[in-house]
Amino acid sequence: MAKRISPFYVLIDYKRTCMRALLARLFLHPIPSPFTMNNSRNSSSVFVPQGSSERGPSKPRGRPPGSKNKPKESKRETMGMKPVTLEVPAGVDIITWVTNFANSNQVCVTVTAGFGHVSLAVLSNVLSQAPVRQYKEYLTVNNFSGTYVLSPLTQATPSFFNAALSRMNGELIGGAASRMVTMGRVVLSAYVFRNPHVFTVGVAEFH
Repeated sequence: MAKRISPFYVLIDYKRTCMRALLARLFLHPIPSPFTMNNSRNSSSVFVPQGSSERGPSKPRGRPPGSKNKPKESKRETMGMKPVTLEVPAGVDIITWVTNFANSNQVCVTVTAGFGHVSLAVLSNVLSQAPVRQYKEYLTVNNFSGTYVLSPLTQATPSFFNAALSRMNGELIGGAASRMVTMGRVVLSAYVFRNPHVFTVGVAEFH
Protein backbone atom coordinates (compact mmCIF):
# COMPACT_ATOMS: atom_id res chain seq x y z
CA MET A 1 0.00 0.00 0.00
CA ALA A 2 1.41 3.40 -1.08
CA LYS A 3 2.19 5.98 1.54
CA ARG A 4 -0.19 8.93 1.39
CA ILE A 5 1.46 12.39 1.40
CA SER A 6 -0.32 15.18 3.23
CA PRO A 7 -1.32 18.26 1.11
CA PHE A 8 0.19 20.48 3.79
CA TYR A 9 3.67 19.13 3.14
CA VAL A 10 3.14 19.47 -0.60
CA LEU A 11 2.34 23.19 -0.16
CA ILE A 12 5.40 23.79 2.00
CA ASP A 13 7.61 22.03 -0.50
CA TYR A 14 6.15 24.17 -3.35
CA LYS A 15 6.86 27.37 -1.44
CA ARG A 16 10.43 26.29 -0.83
CA THR A 17 10.90 25.54 -4.51
CA CYS A 18 9.53 29.02 -5.48
CA MET A 19 11.73 30.73 -2.92
CA ARG A 20 14.84 28.98 -4.20
CA ALA A 21 14.01 29.99 -7.78
CA LEU A 22 13.48 33.62 -6.73
CA LEU A 23 16.77 33.77 -4.83
CA ALA A 24 18.61 32.26 -7.72
CA ARG A 25 17.13 34.83 -10.08
CA LEU A 26 18.12 37.69 -7.80
CA PHE A 27 21.71 36.54 -7.60
CA LEU A 28 21.96 35.93 -11.32
CA HIS A 29 20.16 39.16 -12.39
CA PRO A 30 20.60 41.87 -9.70
CA ILE A 31 18.11 44.75 -9.61
CA PRO A 32 19.67 48.09 -10.72
CA SER A 33 20.41 50.64 -8.04
CA PRO A 34 17.90 53.54 -7.85
CA PHE A 35 20.77 56.05 -7.88
CA THR A 36 22.32 55.00 -11.22
CA MET A 37 20.26 53.66 -14.07
CA ASN A 38 21.24 53.09 -17.70
CA ASN A 39 18.31 53.24 -20.09
CA SER A 40 20.12 51.41 -22.88
CA ARG A 41 23.43 49.77 -23.65
CA ASN A 42 24.59 52.69 -25.82
CA SER A 43 23.10 55.42 -23.63
CA SER A 44 25.37 57.42 -21.38
CA SER A 45 22.61 59.24 -19.50
CA VAL A 46 22.83 58.93 -15.74
CA PHE A 47 20.04 59.54 -13.29
CA VAL A 48 21.22 61.85 -10.52
CA PRO A 49 19.03 62.14 -7.41
CA GLN A 50 18.21 65.48 -5.86
CA GLY A 51 20.92 66.93 -3.66
CA SER A 52 23.74 65.48 -5.80
CA SER A 53 26.74 67.71 -6.45
CA GLU A 54 26.99 66.70 -10.13
CA ARG A 55 25.93 69.46 -12.56
CA GLY A 56 25.66 69.81 -16.28
CA PRO A 57 27.98 71.94 -18.41
CA SER A 58 28.22 75.45 -16.94
CA LYS A 59 27.21 78.46 -19.01
CA PRO A 60 30.05 80.73 -20.13
CA ARG A 61 30.39 83.77 -17.94
CA GLY A 62 31.49 87.25 -18.84
CA ARG A 63 31.18 89.25 -22.03
CA PRO A 64 31.37 87.49 -25.41
CA PRO A 65 34.74 87.89 -27.16
CA GLY A 66 34.95 90.92 -29.39
CA SER A 67 32.26 92.96 -27.61
CA LYS A 68 33.00 96.52 -26.54
CA ASN A 69 31.49 99.05 -24.20
CA LYS A 70 29.00 101.43 -25.75
CA PRO A 71 30.38 104.97 -25.83
CA LYS A 72 28.78 107.08 -23.13
CA GLU A 73 27.21 110.23 -24.46
CA SER A 74 28.09 113.39 -22.66
CA LYS A 75 25.28 115.21 -20.91
CA ARG A 76 26.44 118.41 -22.54
CA GLU A 77 25.96 116.90 -26.00
CA THR A 78 22.51 115.42 -25.33
CA MET A 79 21.02 118.25 -23.28
CA GLY A 80 17.94 119.82 -24.91
CA MET A 81 16.09 122.95 -23.87
CA LYS A 82 15.26 122.85 -20.17
CA PRO A 83 12.82 125.31 -18.55
CA VAL A 84 14.08 127.04 -15.42
CA THR A 85 13.01 129.82 -13.09
CA LEU A 86 15.72 132.30 -12.12
CA GLU A 87 15.49 134.57 -9.06
CA VAL A 88 17.72 137.64 -9.36
CA PRO A 89 18.55 139.15 -5.93
CA ALA A 90 18.20 142.84 -5.11
CA GLY A 91 20.91 145.37 -5.90
CA VAL A 92 22.47 143.63 -8.93
CA ASP A 93 22.44 144.18 -12.67
CA ILE A 94 20.05 141.67 -14.26
CA ILE A 95 22.02 141.36 -17.50
CA THR A 96 25.34 140.84 -15.72
CA TRP A 97 23.73 138.31 -13.39
CA VAL A 98 22.26 136.29 -16.28
CA THR A 99 25.61 136.39 -18.11
CA ASN A 100 27.48 135.11 -15.05
CA PHE A 101 24.89 132.38 -14.53
CA ALA A 102 25.32 131.17 -18.11
CA ASN A 103 29.12 131.20 -17.95
CA SER A 104 29.32 129.42 -14.59
CA ASN A 105 26.95 126.65 -15.74
CA GLN A 106 28.30 126.49 -19.32
CA VAL A 107 24.84 126.96 -20.85
CA CYS A 108 23.05 129.33 -23.19
CA VAL A 109 20.08 131.19 -21.72
CA THR A 110 16.87 132.41 -23.35
CA VAL A 111 14.72 134.57 -21.07
CA THR A 112 11.05 134.59 -22.08
CA ALA A 113 9.56 136.75 -19.31
CA GLY A 114 10.55 138.70 -16.22
CA PHE A 115 8.71 140.58 -13.48
CA GLY A 116 9.76 142.75 -10.54
CA HIS A 117 11.10 146.24 -9.81
CA VAL A 118 14.32 148.03 -10.75
CA SER A 119 15.90 151.29 -9.64
CA LEU A 120 18.03 151.91 -12.73
CA ALA A 121 17.51 151.12 -16.41
CA VAL A 122 19.63 152.00 -19.43
CA LEU A 123 17.63 151.65 -22.67
CA SER A 124 18.31 152.31 -26.32
CA ASN A 125 16.50 152.06 -29.64
CA VAL A 126 18.55 150.05 -32.10
CA LEU A 127 16.39 151.16 -35.05
CA SER A 128 16.96 154.91 -34.60
CA GLN A 129 19.79 157.31 -33.96
CA ALA A 130 18.28 158.40 -30.64
CA PRO A 131 20.75 158.65 -27.76
CA VAL A 132 20.84 156.08 -24.97
CA ARG A 133 18.30 156.87 -22.24
CA GLN A 134 19.00 156.30 -18.58
CA TYR A 135 16.20 156.12 -16.00
CA LYS A 136 17.19 156.28 -12.35
CA GLU A 137 13.90 155.94 -10.54
CA TYR A 138 11.37 153.40 -9.32
CA LEU A 139 10.40 151.28 -12.34
CA THR A 140 8.12 148.27 -12.64
CA VAL A 141 9.27 145.52 -14.96
CA ASN A 142 6.31 144.54 -17.14
CA ASN A 143 8.39 142.18 -19.24
CA PHE A 144 12.02 141.23 -19.75
CA SER A 145 13.27 138.91 -22.48
CA GLY A 146 16.39 138.11 -24.41
CA THR A 147 19.05 135.54 -25.24
CA TYR A 148 22.63 135.02 -24.15
CA VAL A 149 24.68 132.64 -26.29
CA LEU A 150 27.70 131.15 -24.61
CA SER A 151 31.16 131.96 -26.00
CA PRO A 152 32.70 131.38 -28.54
CA LEU A 153 29.45 131.71 -30.50
CA THR A 154 28.78 135.16 -29.03
CA GLN A 155 30.85 136.72 -31.82
CA ALA A 156 28.60 135.17 -34.49
CA THR A 157 25.34 135.57 -32.55
CA PRO A 158 25.32 138.71 -30.35
CA SER A 159 23.33 138.49 -27.16
CA PHE A 160 20.49 140.93 -26.61
CA PHE A 161 17.85 141.78 -24.00
CA ASN A 162 14.66 143.81 -24.28
CA ALA A 163 12.66 145.39 -21.48
CA ALA A 164 9.22 146.96 -21.09
CA LEU A 165 8.91 149.15 -17.98
CA SER A 166 6.31 151.37 -16.26
CA ARG A 167 7.15 154.67 -14.55
CA MET A 168 5.45 156.05 -11.47
CA ASN A 169 3.34 158.45 -13.60
CA GLY A 170 2.03 155.54 -15.70
CA GLU A 171 4.25 156.18 -18.70
CA LEU A 172 5.38 153.07 -20.55
CA ILE A 173 8.97 152.91 -21.73
CA GLY A 174 10.98 150.18 -23.38
CA GLY A 175 13.82 149.28 -25.65
CA ALA A 176 17.03 147.30 -25.82
CA ALA A 177 18.37 147.05 -22.26
CA SER A 178 22.08 147.29 -21.58
CA ARG A 179 21.79 147.64 -17.79
CA MET A 180 19.02 147.11 -15.23
CA VAL A 181 19.69 147.23 -11.48
CA THR A 182 17.13 145.41 -9.36
CA MET A 183 15.37 147.15 -6.48
CA GLY A 184 13.91 143.93 -5.13
CA ARG A 185 13.82 140.33 -6.20
CA VAL A 186 13.16 139.87 -9.92
CA VAL A 187 11.86 136.54 -11.21
CA LEU A 188 12.78 135.37 -14.70
CA SER A 189 11.26 132.53 -16.73
CA ALA A 190 13.90 131.09 -19.02
CA TYR A 191 15.22 128.10 -20.97
CA VAL A 192 18.79 126.79 -20.81
CA PHE A 193 20.44 124.74 -23.57
CA ARG A 194 23.84 123.79 -25.00
CA ASN A 195 25.48 123.51 -28.41
CA PRO A 196 23.13 125.71 -30.45
CA HIS A 197 23.26 125.55 -34.25
CA VAL A 198 24.12 128.82 -35.98
CA PHE A 199 22.88 129.27 -39.56
CA THR A 200 24.31 131.99 -41.79
CA VAL A 201 21.95 133.11 -44.54
CA GLY A 202 23.33 135.08 -47.47
CA VAL A 203 21.57 138.12 -48.94
CA ALA A 204 21.12 136.38 -52.29
CA GLU A 205 18.89 133.73 -50.67
CA PHE A 206 16.17 136.30 -49.98
CA HIS A 207 15.68 137.07 -53.68
